[in-house]
Amino acid sequence: MTTGNATKFKIFAVSQPGLEHITAQELRSLGIDCTASEGGVDFNGGLEELYMANLWVRSANRILVRVGNFRITELSKVAQRFSRYPWELYGIGGRAGLTPNIRVTSHKSRLYHTGAVAERAMQGIEKRAGPFSESVSSRPNLPLVTARLVRDRCTVSIDSSGLPLHMRGYRVKGVRAPLRENLAAVMLLMSGWTVEKTLIDPFCGSGTIAIEAAMIAAGIPPGLDRKFAFMNWKNFDAVLWNRLMDQAKAGICVPHARIYAEDADTRAVQAASANAEAAGVADFIRFEHKVFTRHSTGPVGPAGWLVTNPPYGRRIPGRQRQKHDIYREIAHAMQTGFDEWGITCLAPSCRNNPLPGIKTEILTTFLNGGFRVMAVQRANGTDRALQA
Repeated sequence: MTTGNATKFKIFAVSQPGLEHITAQELRSLGIDCTASEGGVDFNGGLEELYMANLWVRSANRILVRVGNFRITELSKVAQRFSRYPWELYGIGGRAGLTPNIRVTSHKSRLYHTGAVAERAMQGIEKRAGPFSESVSSRPNLPLVTARLVRDRCTVSIDSSGLPLHMRGYRVKGVRAPLRENLAAVMLLMSGWTVEKTLIDPFCGSGTIAIEAAMIAAGIPPGLDRKFAFMNWKNFDAVLWNRLMDQAKAGICVPHARIYAEDADTRAVQAASANAEAAGVADFIRFEHKVFTRHSTGPVGPAGWLVTNPPYGRRIPGRQRQKHDIYREIAHAMQTGFDEWGITCLAPSCRNNPLPGIKTEILTTFLNGGFRVMAVQRANGTDRALQA
């Protein structure tokens, strides 16, 4: 892949722990060579790779540019170290610049007081970039600088994304405990669903899984309708960005996939419909008020895929949770009305067999809304041995 100009960066795509391999797959599909590591994916590139990652990667949380890496054990030297870097390039400080938001983490390092490190880092940035024009609290989307101390080495990065990448901009109506957009995309990318197959989310909530599926099927990049922090950088290449956007828009198509968003709550169906309208994919999804039970069946036609985030944890009251096991209902339906269908669903990681009688495999585990969950998928082969 060619780069927009001669500028080269060390870049880190931040991913939810347990999902780094999905982000790496996405970057490689864009022609970007990368290496997955704990908490994200490392790669090198210029402005084009940086812009493409922000525009197209569905699973990442942020795209960070590495500013510096150094060993440090003395608090008195933090400001000096931070004053070495060209912060003005990133729209920080100076007459028209902004005050950065600094986040510091420390692990097995002598500098363990993160607040003190952040204070000295701010002093160093101001020394280099000049007086700040705004206070940290005056704007919600200020430049984010991260400093990660591990065994006395400090990695300093600048966030190129701005608002977290899961904030696509289409969620205009919410429901209780919604699934983040990037996690919904991850479920689809991990599953066996392809755009030629019918997809059903029987517990659609705010519609995130169905909307992300429709965006994938239509070739709509997740960053199409949002702004990014790199647009405020001095080296922002508007010509390159407009070219990438034109190419992305030219690839958008009307999908042939049949996508269903269903829920027992009429308010959820209404919210899902409104969000899909905001995302521009409402015409590609069929919304239905429907109660999923063990007697449910799929639509007429070839078998497809269920991708869903069933109610668990805070999403359902305790008494209902005790009286009603939704996973047993799902398992029974998969053995009858959806016997030839695939399924990928989330389940609390404490469950030994989330879909009793179904041969499953655990794809990965990660945190969702404070809960440790596992993504479970129907394995290849028959379920009959388990049903006996």
